[in-house]
Amino acid sequence: SEALTTAAGSPYTLTLTNTVAAAGDIVLFSVDQGSNTIGISPDKATAGTGSIVFIVRNSNNASQALNGTIKVQYLLIKP
Repeated sequence: SEALTTAAGSPYTLTLTNTVAAAGDIVLFSVDQGSNTIGISPDKATAGTGSIVFIVRNSNNASQALNGTIKVQYLLIKP
């Protein structure tokens, strides 16, 4: 991802273009640190026609914003 500065407790939304994705598909995902050193947690992923929207939350205390990149791994399941 790009370098993030998401405030503590706030969500960050990433939209990924994926021509195979369709509404109703199931998305499993996890997040890892890229260059970011602040706590992050996966929140929600939703597949739509041609894209997947990931929401990641800054899970750190109220004083620190995200400070770098993150990595998102996902599995798209066709029901």
